[in-house]
Amino acid sequence: MDKIPQVYQQRNTFYYKVNINGHRVTRKAEGSTLAQAQRHVDRLYRTNKLDSPTLASVLASFMDPETNPRYKDARITGKQYTARYADMIAVKSAELDSLLSKGIPSLYYKPIEEVSRKECKTIMYFLVEKEGLSYRAMKFFKMVKLCFGQAADEGLVPANPASGLPDIHPAKTTEKLPSSSSDIKRLIHESFLSSQKEQDTFIVLACTGMRIGELAALSARQYDQKSHILVIDQAMKDYNYKEIGKPKWGYCRTIPLPVTAQDSMMRLCTSAHPDGRLYHYSQNWFENVIRRLSANAMLQQGWETPDAIKSMTPHILRHSLNTNLRLESRLPDLVVAEYLSWQHQPENSVQAGYTHLYAENLRPVADAIDEMYGVSEKILQFAVR
Repeated sequence: MDKIPQVYQQRNTFYYKVNINGHRVTRKAEGSTLAQAQRHVDRLYRTNKLDSPTLASVLASFMDPETNPRYKDARITGKQYTARYADMIAVKSAELDSLLSKGIPSLYYKPIEEVSRKECKTIMYFLVEKEGLSYRAMKFFKMVKLCFGQAADEGLVPANPASGLPDIHPAKTTEKLPSSSSDIKRLIHESFLSSQKEQDTFIVLACTGMRIGELAALSARQYDQKSHILVIDQAMKDYNYKEIGKPKWGYCRTIPLPVTAQDSMMRLCTSAHPDGRLYHYSQNWFENVIRRLSANAMLQQGWETPDAIKSMTPHILRHSLNTNLRLESRLPDLVVAEYLSWQHQPENSVQAGYTHLYAENLRPVADAIDEMYGVSEKILQFAVR
């Protein structure tokens, strides 16, 4: 650094400016008088701490997937940390940066080794003040704690001052409401969508419990049209639905497709794109399909779970399938979890590692889905618009 920064006063607080990573950053100077504050800055200058790491500089590393330290480590260690998740973290980090830099710059740009546990709580209170007891505030504070944890991992601080601090608990939000099996059956066998492809998409989603990223990445080669076995071994991984990778947590599964969904899957495969993909759509397309289905269905009467139909999303169909299977099929939780690609974790974790199920072991799940959602003698045809 060429020269010692000059302290200036705003109201009763003293500040100085310093260049950090090409950015002109404002920091708070300690002291009750201008002279004391200047001596504080002089001392930082002599000990080379003027541009020491801050919460801002650690958070900045998460704003780009290429500099995200957790993502970089995962590519070496094999730990599950997808490109899509790194993209999402980058977006949230930029939003948090804007909030903290404007709201509490004195803490945000303070040398991270000088941030106390009490000041970590101050950040938590600030986030709640700005965002309320919301899911967004909870995620932001988790990012703050992640940054302090990363600083400790890298030896930037002797100990993590945020370690053990409680999470922000959002106020109770709208509960995820699963639709009953009779309502799902009616949605499958009545006409509530304007095109065959949209209806087939809904049927496959409802009968398999696939995640939306898995559905969006489907290709014809994943479905054996003779045995009706579906291999779910890929999913959209980036935030913009451009990159295909492994499904969530890296868990691939092979499942028998229920008879109820077989004709729909056959039609989707028949109309696949030249590269074999069944879809080349953004996430919004799938969400809009379910939104239109919900809106059209609510024009009719006689639903068993109308609130669930009204608030239906692609992911809640997964909740619905799991709930209905557990309530109505009497199947072991083990096979239901395997069908939906949840790593089964019984009390004996060693036994879990030695348990392996094949597609035919899951045939009772497909049969139970057919029993719940029914098999129409004639699959409805739609004029594609």
